[in-house]
Amino acid sequence: MSAVPYAYTDAQNHRLTFRPTTGATGRQYVWVDAENLAVGGATASAWLTIEQARALDLTLANRFAAEFTDHMGDTLGVRPADDFTPFEVTRAGDDDEGPETVRVVVLTGRLPEVRLALAAVADQAEGAHRPANELLAEAREAAADMFEVEVGERRPMWRVIYTDSESPTGVALVCTAEGADDEHHVIDDGSGGSTRDDQGVYDCCPSTQFETYSTVLAAYVVEVLNADAERGDSV
Repeated sequence: MSAVPYAYTDAQNHRLTFRPTTGATGRQYVWVDAENLAVGGATASAWLTIEQARALDLTLANRFAAEFTDHMGDTLGVRPADDFTPFEVTRAGDDDEGPETVRVVVLTGRLPEVRLALAAVADQAEGAHRPANELLAEAREAAADMFEVEVGERRPMWRVIYTDSESPTGVALVCTAEGADDEHHVIDDGSGGSTRDDQGVYDCCPSTQFETYSTVLAAYVVEVLNADAERGDSV
């Protein structure tokens, strides 16, 4: 993935920059900045919405000419040619000064790099706009889909297990074997009684398990996974 922000400088020492930015209302934009790097050179910027940034990428992919206007009236125009593509950013005029245009010429051979950078900046801006609970919900559903494929259940229950480290640092599916199929040993419960060894792994246990290398992390992961399983698909 390209670096964020991204900058391209042409042979005329004009620089095109993409970076994510946030508007006053919290909306995310891709800030396109064109700057003449000469002393006293002009600068013009346009703030593209995520949708405009995606449309710009398609425009570049198909080598179409297009112009985009932001919420302040500033514009970005692209005019693809065989060997190069000019990016023209125009700052709208106001009561104090007239409009200003800065032109950055991108070589055709560098357009794939510019498109990758534009997509990376748009992705970052879009990710910053999405609430954490939405991202968590997507991760939750992706995990459920994986569990369904691997173990046949979307919300299985989990347990802490002892691993080769001889410490309870592993995480595994709860073993539901019963009767003659249950191969778990009966062990001392520490108070003079006995109990089923639910932290051991036996031939009757599901094979899905993983190591965390931490007793604290293993306990935490199990609590999170089981709390998620108990909520079910209604969340």
